[in-house]
Amino acid sequence: MDSVDLQIVSELDLNSRQSFAKVARALGLTRRTVQRRVRKMVDSGFIRSFEVLFDLSQLGLADAVCNVRVRSGSGVESVRERLVRVPGVTEVLTFVGGVLVAQIAYSDREELEDILRRIGTIEGVADIDYETGPKTSPSVPLTQSDWKLVRSLNHDARKEIVEIADELSVSPKTVQRRLRFLEKKGALRFGLQVDVSSAEDLFPYLLLVRLQPGISKPKMYDRVRQLVPRVWRSMKTVNPFLLTLASHAVKLSDLERDAESLRMTPGVRGVSILFNSSDLSNNDLLDEAVHRASGPAHPSW
Repeated sequence: MDSVDLQIVSELDLNSRQSFAKVARALGLTRRTVQRRVRKMVDSGFIRSFEVLFDLSQLGLADAVCNVRVRSGSGVESVRERLVRVPGVTEVLTFVGGVLVAQIAYSDREELEDILRRIGTIEGVADIDYETGPKTSPSVPLTQSDWKLVRSLNHDARKEIVEIADELSVSPKTVQRRLRFLEKKGALRFGLQVDVSSAEDLFPYLLLVRLQPGISKPKMYDRVRQLVPRVWRSMKTVNPFLLTLASHAVKLSDLERDAESLRMTPGVRGVSILFNSSDLSNNDLLDEAVHRASGPAHPSW
């Protein structure tokens, strides 16, 4: 892999349903080059899947982030394997130094406490701390028919409109119109699921950018992307004053220059760097929730 691959991933992470021709135009490449590189990243396992993404509030869920420190003398891999199987844990990032970060989906405080209790009792866990995000109401609730669309696109977001329409027994125009509406309203978007451990030729790391109160995260994100062009995706975080950004470097001097540029940026309170070695996902919880929400009946549009 190289920086061009990650530029392609960055574009597809913003909208994985966009055409390879459009990605090629944005990056000054040919369509065949984009197509060939995407196929290579899929075959290598770096791109796990093309995803339809939605806010957890659509399912009546909230999210939390739990930092898990592994006890000295305990194997990080064994703790990670147990952690990703805890019900409610949807993703686990692994960082050099024995720190794991778990993304959690939960319905209420009691369920969150149970999930945290399970995490704390895993053999090899030394300590945990967590942050919770607010449980909000969706601006545009998804109907049962919408959930059928989500189920059809689940882990296969580049599926053709005609194929979706045939699967749901509706017209292609109906599918296209509804997807366009839901995207415009921010009810869902299309991204990627990746495995950073497959990026053998690159030096992946996360930039944790702490913001001063009152600073807009979206505006700062745009500013950071200008300062650090090697940032290729923004990771989900519940902290309103924290940007977690995936970047890469070939040399340590590149990393040091990126961090220093950000430290000197107005509105930035501090910068930390974490070296991440793997990213595991457990889709069972959300897959089951989508299946329930979509119901057994044919959609009525």
